[in-house]
Amino acid sequence: MKAKSLQFLLLIFLLGILCCEKDKVDKNEPYDKNMTAIATQGNIVWVGTKGNGLYKLEGGEWINYTNSEGLLSNQISSLVIDNEGKLWIGTNIGGSKFSNDVWTRYVTSDGLVNEYVTCITEDQQNNIWILTQEGFFKYDHAEWFGYMIHNGLFNNIITAIACDHNNEIWVGPAEGLIKFPIN
Repeated sequence: MKAKSLQFLLLIFLLGILCCEKDKVDKNEPYDKNMTAIATQGNIVWVGTKGNGLYKLEGGEWINYTNSEGLLSNQISSLVIDNEGKLWIGTNIGGSKFSNDVWTRYVTSDGLVNEYVTCITEDQQNNIWILTQEGFFKYDHAEWFGYMIHNGLFNNIITAIACDHNNEIWVGPAEGLIKFPIN
C-alpha cells in the first residue's frame, strides 16, 4: 500500500513540474486543462479532463481521445483500470470501457437509470460498480443491477463508493454510510 501511495505522490509531483512548463504545452498535452481523474497502468498514465476528453501518456508521448475518436463525452468524471487492464471512464452522459482501441458505451438503454456517472470502482470478483446521480449499479459483465430507493436504498443521492479488502462495497449517500456486502 505504501508503494502505491508513494507512486501516486511521485506522479502528482511530476505532473506539477511538467505543468509549469507552459511554453512546451501543445494541444495533445493536458497540462493547461481542468483535470478531473488520473489512473495509472504500468508505464501508462491516463488523465481525464472536465471538457477536453481523455489523455494517455505512453513513452513520453501524449495522445488525446475525444468524442471524435469514440469517447462517449469529453467531460470525464472518473477513471478506473479493471483487473483485466481495461479502462473504465465515467462521463456526464454515461460510462465507457476502452480496451484494445475499442470503445464500449454504457447508457440508460444498457441498464443505467441515470447517465451522469460520478465514480467507478471494481470489486474483487471483477464486478464493476458505477455511481450515478440516482443510485449505484453493479455490472457483472453480463447484466446491470441497480440499487436505488425503490429497492431498499434510503437515499438516491450517493456521493462516494469504494470496495474494501473484505470485498464489501462502502457507499456514501448524502447523509450516512452504508456497508454493502457482496454475495
